[in-house]
Amino acid sequence: MNKIGFACKFVYPDRSLPLKQINEIERQYNMKSTTVKWLRDNKKQAHGKLEEICLYNAQCILNLVSMVSSWPVSLRMVRIGSDVLPVYTHAEFRDFYKKAKFMDKVESLLGEAGHTARTKNVKLSMHPGQFCVLASDKPHVLTNSIAEFEYHVDLIRMMGFGKSKLDFKCNVHLSGAGGAETFKQTYKKLSNEARRVITLENDEFSSDLNDLLPLSKLVGIVLDLHHYWVYNEKYIESNDPRLKIIEDSWQGVTPTIHYSYSREDYVSDVFGQRPDMRTLLSHGIPKTKLRAHSDFYPNATVNRYVLSFLKRFDIMCEAKAKNLASWQLYAQAQQVKYL
Repeated sequence: MNKIGFACKFVYPDRSLPLKQINEIERQYNMKSTTVKWLRDNKKQAHGKLEEICLYNAQCILNLVSMVSSWPVSLRMVRIGSDVLPVYTHAEFRDFYKKAKFMDKVESLLGEAGHTARTKNVKLSMHPGQFCVLASDKPHVLTNSIAEFEYHVDLIRMMGFGKSKLDFKCNVHLSGAGGAETFKQTYKKLSNEARRVITLENDEFSSDLNDLLPLSKLVGIVLDLHHYWVYNEKYIESNDPRLKIIEDSWQGVTPTIHYSYSREDYVSDVFGQRPDMRTLLSHGIPKTKLRAHSDFYPNATVNRYVLSFLKRFDIMCEAKAKNLASWQLYAQAQQVKYL
């Protein structure tokens, strides 16, 4: 049974409650962070603060995975945020993390989260941010990007993944002026676990799906439907022959696709049909506006189009309402008998 998931942050559904009560519920599942500036400005408290945040975040991940594991099987899919161990790759704090005794507790909590995910059939992923540029033509950027990706892989190891091909998805864009050829060289520099978990996603401006397919023997390919629509100004259909290449790249694991929808401010007049990119552009709406994500999935016609992929793919919902949006799509999937 394929899955519908959400990214990083849990949103409590009853928004009628007092904000303080909502925050108390949500903070069990949503991580904290800090900045290098704050840590520099508060040197006496810096290490204590980092310890507190790291333990808090590891517990949040365990709480989040445990909660998701109790949901219907088709909703057991969640992306974990990147801020688990703040400033982990920063030169000033590398020794701190190497020597920190509390990390045994962090690893124990993350290991328990990973065990729960495996035993309860929860599909996990991570997504390093835009500064992780593994095809950069600038050596210092590339070095930092590899360190950033390997930080995520360290977390994945702590959760007990990275042991087989795509037992965990760690997704990045094929960004950087070096393109696919530079990425191939970078791939060789990654750890064994990193090479097992890495996936590449098409984006809106620089790397189309066709740019990724030549790398399908190395990495899992992630199709982002919204990015494809923005880049190509048309929809990819669920019978496109390239989907077979994407499936094969996952080597027996169910592939994940990403789904986001333009903000209603710009496409509100097209409910009942799929928005036409060229019509919207002719009305003066720039792609920079259309690429922004909506809170929910208000267009049932587009939802049916996306759900047509569900028999072959898991769907990661990238909407600002997080799990509320994934539940919305799940409800429609049940109505139209896709689940």
